[in-house]
Amino acid sequence: MSNHSFCPMCFAKGFSGNCSKCGFKTTEFDPSVLRCYTVLHNRYLIGAPIGVGGFGITYAALDMQTGFRKAIKEFYPGGIAQRKDETGSIHIQSGYSQAYRHSLERFTEEARVLHSFAGVRSIVRVDAFFEENNTAYIVMEFLTGKTLKK
Repeated sequence: MSNHSFCPMCFAKGFSGNCSKCGFKTTEFDPSVLRCYTVLHNRYLIGAPIGVGGFGITYAALDMQTGFRKAIKEFYPGGIAQRKDETGSIHIQSGYSQAYRHSLERFTEEARVLHSFAGVRSIVRVDAFFEENNTAYIVMEFLTGKTLKK
């Protein structure tokens, strides 16, 4: 079965545009996000975006080695970064390289700190972090429930 037959939100098999399990419906492609079914780090199948903020995009993902659903946060400062092409690689606008690198280091440090809290209740577990596509990613447990805002 191809990767494209999985729902990009819940990863249920048999997806064909509308998911009968979670209700996800295919939408227009946003060029700022990674394409669904992109594989990162030869391990993580990227699904639909579940959150977008000023410094990053969080995706539903599937760990293809374990079969577990994950959340992957991508460092993507919207004002200065753009996707280069369909590969997902990030291009930094001219004049912002130093600021981008500094912020990328802070993002990676956040991942290290969160990873050190593995096993502490009430803190999301970070399973891995890595750099790829001229940016960085944090792989976290996928949690369901209410947001802090709600």
